[in-house]
Amino acid sequence: MDVETLFLLGGAFGVSIAVAIQHFYDRFYPRGLYKSAVAQTASLPSRIGLEVEGALNRVAEAQERKYQEAATSAVKGAEMSMVRAVGVDKQMRRTVDHALSEAILGPALPILRQFAPGLADSLEENPQLVDVLLEHPLFLKYVEPRIRQFLGKQPPGDSVSPGNWGT
Repeated sequence: MDVETLFLLGGAFGVSIAVAIQHFYDRFYPRGLYKSAVAQTASLPSRIGLEVEGALNRVAEAQERKYQEAATSAVKGAEMSMVRAVGVDKQMRRTVDHALSEAILGPALPILRQFAPGLADSLEENPQLVDVLLEHPLFLKYVEPRIRQFLGKQPPGDSVSPGNWGT
């Protein structure tokens, strides 16, 4: 054998002995490569599980925020819808009140305007006051007889009850 072959065989034998020593060292030493690889491999599923759980929690939080925002906007929309509905109801009520006041007062409003223009203007601005006005004792005592007299339905001096005012 020549020197080169001997040198190559000696190197291969030395490397194999070093690998064997490293193997046993890693296998039995607490912080060896084998034990650390086994420990890392054993902890890998739990680390993967923690990462997946964290990702799912982040997605769940984002979805929860999205649902919360949607619920908030739905509540705000419902509130605004209710406000609009109340406004529409008030407007319809004003229209009906105005029509009813015209129907109730009818020909009496121009007469009322002649001797109580402020009262007539108040009734036109606030038709809801017609009910209050018709039941008010001062109206029944002083104004109603004048309107009846003007319309020619009652001779002056007769008393009138509120139940037969329009007859």
